[in-house]
Amino acid sequence: MKGVTVLVIEDEVELRDAVVTYLNLEDAFAVGVSNLQNAQKWLAKNSPDVVVLDLNLEGDDGMEWLKTKPLPEEASIIITSARGEVVERVQGFKLGVDSYLIKPIALEELVAIIRNVQHKKQVVIPKKNEAVWMLNTLDWTLKNRYHAEHIKLTKLEEMVVNRLAIMPGKSVSKKELIIALNKKEDSYDLRSLEVLIRRLRQKIETVSGDKTKPIKTIHSIGYSFIEPIDIV
Repeated sequence: MKGVTVLVIEDEVELRDAVVTYLNLEDAFAVGVSNLQNAQKWLAKNSPDVVVLDLNLEGDDGMEWLKTKPLPEEASIIITSARGEVVERVQGFKLGVDSYLIKPIALEELVAIIRNVQHKKQVVIPKKNEAVWMLNTLDWTLKNRYHAEHIKLTKLEEMVVNRLAIMPGKSVSKKELIIALNKKEDSYDLRSLEVLIRRLRQKIETVSGDKTKPIKTIHSIGYSFIEPIDIV
């Protein structure tokens, strides 16, 4: 699990420390907080790959918190709770939860689940040689060969796609993308990059539909344009 960032939200001190320690021993980067307020502060400056969330927090309800969608869209969510009723589990899955563990939890099982959800996010290398996409760097447009409409990009969006298109199917780190945007890594807010990617995906989806999502998140690394693309 090297490089996987995990945020553990748990108010039971011993359990939180045990989970964080175990995950770090498995080469993850795990951070523990005791409540949702501290979680929000951490999330304001960090982007986790996985969130392990206790539902019964002192003064807070983890399920209600999830309904506000406070997490990055690519973050995997694992619930740990003594509330094991079917209705609770179903509600969690409807909110996008990846797994629901009933306390007491087995740390080995938690690690196995994290490994599985991370494995499913890995990039798929394109199999076709013929370009599906064309990036025009003169008029800042992106075109899918199966759709007539051109996607108009902002300059920053064009710069991101251009950097990803240089090596389609390969992961490009967030640091490399920040450099491509002519920004300084130590002062650039990663949330700005995430917003930029989100808006870019929305533009692409509007034209090409749900079946074509060429920009994939490579967790703990960055992003990849996974379909063949030409730059003109």
